[in-house]
Amino acid sequence: MKEKSDSKLWILILAVIFVIIAWYGSYWVIEKNYNEYPVKGQIGDMFGAINSLFSGLAFAGLIYTIYLQRVQLELQRKELVDTRDELRKTAEAQLESTTLQGLNTLILAYSSILDPKSGVKMYFTKTFAEGEEEKYLEKYEKAVRTLEILIESKKSEKK
Repeated sequence: MKEKSDSKLWILILAVIFVIIAWYGSYWVIEKNYNEYPVKGQIGDMFGAINSLFSGLAFAGLIYTIYLQRVQLELQRKELVDTRDELRKTAEAQLESTTLQGLNTLILAYSSILDPKSGVKMYFTKTFAEGEEEKYLEKYEKAVRTLEILIESKKSEKK
């Protein structure tokens, strides 16, 4: 990329040098070949047409630059839309991952509470109060069902 811009820079520098040499050369030729001021004035008027030619070329260059800028802005807009879509997908995946991680943590917590061999010390009592075991069992089963539903929905989305 740098080599390409360097070559364009050299072309621009050579063009500027050529224009300066041509400008100075035309002045030198007119000064050496024509001694009378009215003739020099007529020759200067002739270069007025070249002045309008260069003005027209500069205007065409300006129009082309505006066109290139518009094309670049369209590409940038498309890239922004693509980036926004990717960020949205990433946020959705992160939310899904967090949800699954939370459900997994709940399931592990409920299973360790329900399993007396897990070694989890319960602060309220070593055994469940009446109705407590069923409450935790229901929460455990609900978390497992939710996790299964999420997994099934992901499987169906991939198909």
